Amino acid sequence: MSEMQYAKLSTNSLLNQLKQFLTANNFQVGDKLPAERALAEEFKVSRSSIRKALKTLVDKGIIESRQGGGNYLKIPDVDPIASEILDAVNRESSLFEQVTEYRYYLEPIIARLAAQKRTEKQLNQLKLIVFEQQRRKSLELPFDGKLDANFHLQLANCTGNFLFIETMKRLNRIYSEGRSDEVRDDEWKEFSIKTHLQIIDAIENRDSDLCENLLREHILTVKDKHIFANKKE
Repeated sequence: MSEMQYAKLSTNSLLNQLKQFLTANNFQVGDKLPAERALAEEFKVSRSSIRKALKTLVDKGIIESRQGGGNYLKIPDVDPIASEILDAVNRESSLFEQVTEYRYYLEPIIARLAAQKRTEKQLNQLKLIVFEQQRRKSLELPFDGKLDANFHLQLANCTGNFLFIETMKRLNRIYSEGRSDEVRDDEWKEFSIKTHLQIIDAIENRDSDLCENLLREHILTVKDKHIFANKKE
């Protein structure tokens, strides 16, 4: 298991963190709120969560969205803003829990079959994906979540089974926000690259038992350490 340490944030502590951030910045009626990316990075959540929360706040008349000009506070109370962002995060955390449970039962079987049935071309494609992950990390470029998604899709491709492939495509679409750069720090990126390389070695050696076990351990680590998993106690 990874040794990454993510502090567990209870619902109350995250709500307090949000309120403190808004209060510390002394937002007044008419002030412009930080951009989506800034809010997402501040609270280590996806931009999708922030975007949904801001839309709800606009609909409720708590903030005003100006075309090309950002979002502006319309009422003096910051509590509704903090609560709405928290609700969006909790909804995303619940989705993460369901996706991870599904992955735990599905992907180890895919990995086992991938080790048995992969072609040299498919193996090389897995290596190219991880090489690009390493390149982006070494150059301190944004860690494209699509690379992670493509790695797991390529494992499904190795099985040659249409149903596994189509299932993984759908799963990747549902899980896309869980792979966004805002929710992954450098330790997480190292973890992703390291385990992907281990899986590739097992597939290259056609060690189906090891490959299955590595994928199961990978999902368990995600379940325990991912930032979404730690938004609620």
